[in-house]
Amino acid sequence: WLTSEPKKPEMINIFKNRFLCPVLILVGFIVFGTPPRAHSQKNLIVERITVEGNRYFSHSKIKDQMTLKQNKWYNLFKKRRFSPKKAELDKASIDSLYHVHGFLEAECEISAERKKKNSCVVKVKIKEGPQTKLGEILLKGGLSWLAEKTGKEIKSLKRGRPFNWTELYEVAFNIKTIYANNGYPYADVQILVSEAKQRFTLDVTFDVNEDKKVFFGKINYEGLKLTRDNVVSRELTIKEGEIYSRGKIMDSQQRVYSTGLFSYITLKAKNVAQKPDKPDFVLRVIEKKPNYIGARMELAQNQPQSVNQQECLTVDFTGEWGNRNLAGTARKIGILAYYSFKVVPEIERLSNRYTLRYVEPWFVGTRTLLDLDIYYEPGVKSVVQKYRLESFGGNINFSGEFTRYTKAWLTHSYQQVNIYDIPPQELEADKEEQGINVRRKIILWGEKDTRTSIF
Repeated sequence: WLTSEPKKPEMINIFKNRFLCPVLILVGFIVFGTPPRAHSQKNLIVERITVEGNRYFSHSKIKDQMTLKQNKWYNLFKKRRFSPKKAELDKASIDSLYHVHGFLEAECEISAERKKKNSCVVKVKIKEGPQTKLGEILLKGGLSWLAEKTGKEIKSLKRGRPFNWTELYEVAFNIKTIYANNGYPYADVQILVSEAKQRFTLDVTFDVNEDKKVFFGKINYEGLKLTRDNVVSRELTIKEGEIYSRGKIMDSQQRVYSTGLFSYITLKAKNVAQKPDKPDFVLRVIEKKPNYIGARMELAQNQPQSVNQQECLTVDFTGEWGNRNLAGTARKIGILAYYSFKVVPEIERLSNRYTLRYVEPWFVGTRTLLDLDIYYEPGVKSVVQKYRLESFGGNINFSGEFTRYTKAWLTHSYQQVNIYDIPPQELEADKEEQGINVRRKIILWGEKDTRTSIF
């Protein structure tokens, strides 16, 4: 007989088995669970905020600068939690508060100290350092005939006040603006700071270099597809060959945008890096579509005005079509229709009105706006009102700008009412009772904007 050794039972390598390995890992997670993770600072509830090291500002003033806030009992649904990003923002805000008040070396640290499993105390540690103040303030260089204007800017800084870089940069910018509005857009203003004799005091000198005088060059247009060039050019206050003025550039942009024809506008000089003596400008615009339509519906519940009247529900419909740029001339025309109905307790037409409007932006060649509208109301009869009231009229309005912030309006209104379906012997008496007659009205009024900036 041929015999052989019996084979040993083969062991199953579970780590090489593609089925058993993931099953056993899943069982391990279920039985033993996942390892516990520590609460991150981001999830900790702010139990309290403490401030240390502050002498110049109060605790409440410091806390007002912070976006991190202490959690209160009424924050049931949205707890106030610690956030490292907010802490960074708060650090920058507190540092800035001190820096603008002359504490140039001030700095703070914000940390979260865990108190309970899910809460912390936010600690704000401040190192104020010495407060630096302004000493002597001088103006060096520049043009003598602009010294009076620039001197007013220098006088806004008072000796003995806290040293504030932001204020100094603002004064330097205003001086550059004065020069830019008088033909020197390349003027440079340097802020020179030196230690004064008095301790913790800095003297400041504004060193002005006016550079060369500049004049306006040619103005080119981009984006005018429907609008005529003269519609834009007549709004510009800058002219080729005139002395450069940044203020005129801003005014020109504002005036072109106020036409209502464009959704975007820029007016920029070309080749600014090369500092040309007579820079050309490019006016870029994006035109609005000339035609527009609009629709509106309003529901209203009207209370009875007398015992005989009932409460009713009314609905008003308004439809409008218009063209804001007729043939590229910036002239406007619009047609509006208005209907009012009573729908509860029964359907009844109450009134309707048709309006035609025309706008001429440059009347008789001047920057005077003419706004004319004519309306007609055919009137309706009702169970209560047996006769029909027809009215028509219009308004003619002239408006113009004397300065950038001063405007004036002159308006003349006219209205005439006719009564139909009423006996002739009752006509005059009914007109007198309701005060119906031809109405004319003239209004003259003006407006002056006293804001230092319209933005």
